[in-house]
Amino acid sequence: MKNTRFYPLFSIILISFLTSFSVFSAVSVKSNPSLKTTQKSVAKKNAHGFWVNEEDEALKEATKLKKPILIDFFGIWCPPCNQLDELVFSQAEFKQAAKKFVLLKMDADNEKSWVLKSKYNVGGYPTIIMAQVEDHQAGNEIDRIVGYYPTNVITAKMNEALNSDGKSNQEKIMALIKKSIEQADEAQDYKKVISLTQAALALEPENLDFKLTQIKAQSHDDKDILKNKTSKKILDDIQSDRKKMPVLTLVGQFEIQPSKEVLDELLSRVNPSTLYIDNDGFTEADIYAMGIDLAEHDGNTSLKKVYTDMTVESFEKLLKKYGEDSRSLNLSYTYYLQKAGNFKKAQDVYDRMIAKYPTEFTFYYPAANMAVEMKKFDQARSYIEKAMEFAYGDNKIRCQERALKVAMAEIKEKKDDTAKVLLKTAIEQSEKFSSEFKKPEGLQVRSANYIKKLNKTIEEAKTLL
Repeated sequence: MKNTRFYPLFSIILISFLTSFSVFSAVSVKSNPSLKTTQKSVAKKNAHGFWVNEEDEALKEATKLKKPILIDFFGIWCPPCNQLDELVFSQAEFKQAAKKFVLLKMDADNEKSWVLKSKYNVGGYPTIIMAQVEDHQAGNEIDRIVGYYPTNVITAKMNEALNSDGKSNQEKIMALIKKSIEQADEAQDYKKVISLTQAALALEPENLDFKLTQIKAQSHDDKDILKNKTSKKILDDIQSDRKKMPVLTLVGQFEIQPSKEVLDELLSRVNPSTLYIDNDGFTEADIYAMGIDLAEHDGNTSLKKVYTDMTVESFEKLLKKYGEDSRSLNLSYTYYLQKAGNFKKAQDVYDRMIAKYPTEFTFYYPAANMAVEMKKFDQARSYIEKAMEFAYGDNKIRCQERALKVAMAEIKEKKDDTAKVLLKTAIEQSEKFSSEFKKPEGLQVRSANYIKKLNKTIEEAKTLL
C-alpha cells in the first residue's frame, strides 16, 4: 500500500543523489581537457542531419537556436546501432520530431566521445541521450533511450521529453528513478539497482518491471533468490498471465527464467508483414535466438540446433525484406551462421561485406574469430592485422587482444617452433601496446577495463611458452 508521507523525503534523497552524480560528472569533464581533439577538419552533418563526432559544433548550434541536444552513442560494429540508422533516422516521422533538437552522433569507441559518455554514464549501445544545453555546454539529461525501438516509439519519447512540464511530481520522480536504474544497470552496479528499485516499488508496489529488475540484480550475488517464494510467485504469475503482459515484461521474465510458454507467446506477437513485434524492437529472429538460450538452459542439444537453424532462416527473410547489404542484419546473420556451423555461407557474407567496407575493422574482426574456429590461422592473422589497421580507440584494444588470442589458439593446436615465435611476438606487441596506453583519468569509460582484460590475456599467453 502506498504511503504518501514518504514522498517528500524520498524526493530529497533522490534529488541529492542525482545532484551529487551530476557534480561528479561535471568535475570529470573539466579535469580532462587533453581528450579534446586537436585535429582540424571541415565539420558537416550526415545525410540524416546529425553532427558526427563534432560535439563543439552541435553545442554551438544548440546554444544559438536554444534547442536541446539529442546524442546517439553508437558503435559501428553494433547491430542495433546500425538498425537505428537504417530504419529510424532515415524516416520522415523521425526527421519531423528531430526539428526540435540538434542532433549529434558520437562514436562510442572514439576518444572524442569519452567525456560525454562519462558525463552521462553511458554503458551500453545504442544509447540516445536527450539533454539541455547551456552556454555551449551539454547540461542536465532530460531522458534516455537504451537499445533499438521502432520509429513511432523513439519519436514518442522525443516528444514526451519536450513536454515534461505537464507531469505530476510523482511522475517526474518516477522518470528520474527509471533513468537512474538504467544508468546503474548499464554500469553493472547491481547494489545501486537494488536500492533504486526498492525506492521505485515504494511508489509503485505492483510494478512488475521493477520487481523483475530487482530479482535480476539480486541474482548476481544470491543465486538462491529464484527459489525464494516471493520471487517464484512473481515469475509464475507473469508466465500464467503472459497473454496480457507487455513485451518487455515477458522478455525480462524470460531472461531470469526461460520458458517455452513465454517464447511462444512472443513469437505469436510477431507481425508477419514486418517480421517485427509491433511497437517494439524485437524481430522474429531475435525471438528464435532466445530459443537457443532456452535450449542451452535446458541442456537440449537437438532443440538448440532447431532454434539456431530457425534463427538463420529468419535473418535470411529479414535480409530479403530490408536489404541484402544491411550492416545491422549481416553482423547478426554471420554470427548465427557460425553457430549453425555454416562456415561457407558466413565466409561468403564476410567477403561481400568486407568488399563493401574495406577500410573498417567491423567485419574483419568477426571473420578472424571464425577463421580461428576453423583452425585457419594464417587467414585469422591476416584478418586481425586488417582489423588492427583500421581500428581506433576501444576497438584497437579489443583487436590487440584478439591478435594475441589468435596466436594462443595456434600454439595450442600446432605446438611447434613457428607458433612459439608468433606467440612471443604477439606478447611483445601486446605489452608495448598496454604500456603506451594513456588511461583516461577521471572518466567512467570502458577503456581501462579493456586494458585490464588485455593484461590478463598477456599473463595467460606467457604460460603457453
